[in-house]
Amino acid sequence: MNDPILSTDAGETLRDLARSLLESQKIAGLGSYTLDLATMRWSSSDVLDEIFGINADYERSVNGWIALIHPADRDRMSAYFAEDVLGNGQIFDREYRILRHNDHVARWVHGTGRIEHDSAGKAISMRGTIQDITDRKRVEANLRQSEELFQLFTQHAPAALAMFDLGEPVRHEAEPADAEVEVMIA
Repeated sequence: MNDPILSTDAGETLRDLARSLLESQKIAGLGSYTLDLATMRWSSSDVLDEIFGINADYERSVNGWIALIHPADRDRMSAYFAEDVLGNGQIFDREYRILRHNDHVARWVHGTGRIEHDSAGKAISMRGTIQDITDRKRVEANLRQSEELFQLFTQHAPAALAMFDLGEPVRHEAEPADAEVEVMIA
């Protein structure tokens, strides 16, 4: 492949693909990593560095990753990684909290990863992604709180409550129990 035109086109295509991948990762809040199982050191995408709040000087080792995990989740995640993922070869798939290194802000992330093997079947690396899911967790918590408040309100309301879906017929059991009344709310 000594044709300079093909080489230039291929190089440009690769650069376009790299830019597209980076932009996609930024939009999705999705960073990627590769863990070398021989050294237990990892490399990461710029987006993952941003999610973790780390710079080029940060120690990218398993201990460095564990240090980023929220203290309340640290033991559980460390055991899961050592026993289930490394010990039993399971796919890494967990939601957990981190404390960003640069500003100590708590964030929720969803981590995934698969162990890769060489031709002899020996585990050599783990590749995966980590996505910032803090906004989703916040929405879920707000929804849960709203549902709890609604339940408290309906359980302790001093008057009877009825809910209607406008445009849908409402069936109400009247006395006697086998008589049925249909009401249409407009």
